[in-house]
Order: sequence, then C-alpha cells, then structure tokens
Amino acid sequence: MENLDHATTVSRFQIGNRPDLPDYLPPVVLPPVVESSSRRRKIEGRKTQSISVCFLGNSYTRYNNLPGLVKAMAATQGIKMEIAASTPNGFQLSQHLKEKKSLDTLKSRKWDYVVMQEQSQKPAVFPKEFGKSVWQLAQIASAQGTKTVLYMTWEREKKPDMAPKLSYAYIAAGDATSAKVAPVGIAWNYLRKTRPKLSLYKGDGSHPNRNGTYLAAATICARICDIDPMKFPNTVPMGNKPYSIPAEAATPIKKAAAEAVLLEKKRTSGRRPTPSGS
Repeated sequence: MENLDHATTVSRFQIGNRPDLPDYLPPVVLPPVVESSSRRRKIEGRKTQSISVCFLGNSYTRYNNLPGLVKAMAATQGIKMEIAASTPNGFQLSQHLKEKKSLDTLKSRKWDYVVMQEQSQKPAVFPKEFGKSVWQLAQIASAQGTKTVLYMTWEREKKPDMAPKLSYAYIAAGDATSAKVAPVGIAWNYLRKTRPKLSLYKGDGSHPNRNGTYLAAATICARICDIDPMKFPNTVPMGNKPYSIPAEAATPIKKAAAEAVLLEKKRTSGRRPTPSGS
C-alpha cells in the first residue's frame, strides 16, 4: 500500500522514545497487566477454533451490529465465536467501570478477549482520563484471565486533525497495558485520504455506515483471530440478513484493514510482554 503516511508515522511510535509520553497516560505509575498463564491458548496459527469476546463500548460498537459481524466474519474462516456486549449510547469507559451490566458481563466468565471502545472524542481531548480507564478495566479483565483489545476509532468527518491524536492515545494506552490495538482509525484515515469518494460515515459525520462498520469489523476480527482481512467475503452470512458491501468498496476496505493490522503487528513485535507467571 503506497503513501500510507499517517499509518506509517503512527507505526513508528515506540514507548520510551517519546519524551511527551506521560502527557498521554494517567498521572500515575502503571503496574503491568499480568496475563494469566492459563490464558496462553493462542489464536495465532489457528491452533484453536473457538473463542469468546466481550464488547464494551457505545453506539460506535452497536451500529450495524458490529459484534455480530465480527462473529460472522470469524465463522467464514472456521472459527466459532461467542460474544456478549454492553453498548449504551454515548458511554465512556469510565462509565462502564460503574455500570452494573458492563461489569457483570465482563466478570461473568473468563472471556478470551474484551474489546474496549472509548467515547469517540475523549482519547483526543482527555487522553490521561482515557488511559486511566483503559488500565482499570484491563486490570479487571486480567483478573478474569481475559486479554484486552482496544478498538481504535476515527476522527469526525469535519475534524480531520483529531486523527493522529486518537491514534496515538490508543497506541499509548495499548502499550501501557500490553493490550492489542485494532487500528481501525488508521485504516479509516488512510481511506479518507486515498479514496475520498468512498463513503464510510453516516449522515451525521460521526457514526459508521455499512462500509465503515465492515472496515471496523474486518480490522477487529483480523487482530483477534490473526486472519488476513483479504480472506473475508464481500457478503458475510448473518442468518436471514447477510451483510454485504459492493465489491468496489470491499477491495480497498480490506486492503486498508490488512495494511493497518500488519503495521501494528510489526510495531509491537519487539514489545516486551508483561509477566505471565510462566
């Protein structure tokens, strides 16, 4: 993929090389999130065919049934996925920390992954508060033996300057907690620059349309299941209502997702893992 300038720039961020990093993290020294040794079942290499995922977010996660689409995409590759979600309108991660349904869902079992999505502007405007909430929820998840994935969202249509701030806030929070980052926002921003006629937003200039949700689901599923997004079909079976996007949109969307995931995997390939007890 050519001219992926924003994604390439973000992929070069390395913890320890940024003197301004503390400005993007909670004003405390963060202990590492300890991953249970019993959570060592690897999705990589397709060594397991069944995984469970809990989604905590808001309408950005609920629109177009993103969790269901992630599950359906995994099924096309032979992976059975069990899902649950708590996605109240406009919710912030700090509110999930106090929401009974969210906490009960997260603590109800040892999920393989919890996918966390922050209110769409908060990581760019209040990155310290965002980072603190991620760390607190990741600690709860870790106590259950659950691994964290951060669903990086995108800039508002009329606020393009938000893009790098959102990307860096998610990356910094992910590195601070050893969470995986699903770089949806990076793929989204790239498509806006290189395919300006490809619609991703609904009419409000904020929420995803069907193309946007497909991009988000492909990126998240690829990050969780270690699958090449190019393998996902343009029409994804979902019960009586298959999820379909046009071929002229699907190809660039899947390519953008694939490149963004690859860049993020390369960026974190040398990251020191947190203690696992094994």
